[in-house]
Amino acid sequence: MKKQAIYSRPISCIIVLLFLSAPTFAVIDYNDGGNHYITTTLSDWVRVDYGLPGVGTFLDLQTNGLITSSLSPYGNSEVHVSGGTVGVWLDARDNSDVLISSGLITFSVRAYDNCQMLITGGTINQYLEPWGNSSVTVSGGTFGLTLLIGQEDNVPWPVHDTSTLTLIGSNFAIDGNPLAPGTYNASDFSSGNITGTLQNGDPLANDFEIWDSASLIIVPEPVTLLLLSIGTFALRKRRTN
Repeated sequence: MKKQAIYSRPISCIIVLLFLSAPTFAVIDYNDGGNHYITTTLSDWVRVDYGLPGVGTFLDLQTNGLITSSLSPYGNSEVHVSGGTVGVWLDARDNSDVLISSGLITFSVRAYDNCQMLITGGTINQYLEPWGNSSVTVSGGTFGLTLLIGQEDNVPWPVHDTSTLTLIGSNFAIDGNPLAPGTYNASDFSSGNITGTLQNGDPLANDFEIWDSASLIIVPEPVTLLLLSIGTFALRKRRTN
């Protein structure tokens, strides 16, 4: 069942090696606890609250905004992608909150540690990867490659992965077999192809893998508002200017 991993992860490694061999980007740090709205081009790696837990800086990548390298939320920051383009990865760590409602992530999206992420739209060209103890909720959006839920058993560092990927929508199926609402882990389905319709109407048709103690949660649309209201995902929803 896990044969697919032989192909998916080395591709990621190749991408990493290519990126590391590319010209080095400078770093732009946003860590003042303020609100920042990106509508122009930043030709650098953007970090939010790197090494500064508790600051709570807010950053929103908006229409016409372009970050040519990666976007990396840390600490207790909150990052929105409401438009624009991230040129490489979006990798969120620590206790950061991330909302992706539009825009383009050119490579992959990764959630580490205790990050909480909500995806309601937009395009992720490659992988969606909840890792660690992160929680990712998806009600819309398109994904180019595999949904990688949890980290492989053979990663080169110790890991106990309890991450979750929650899909909100209807008509979900795995390998053509209808999938009832509920929580699934690697003992139920270690890999396969999941199809369905996300809450916003976007079709879902992606391969997936579940590793370690990570979970895939299927939520039907009628209970969506209740699910979100009880705190499954609690973005702070900063003001917009």
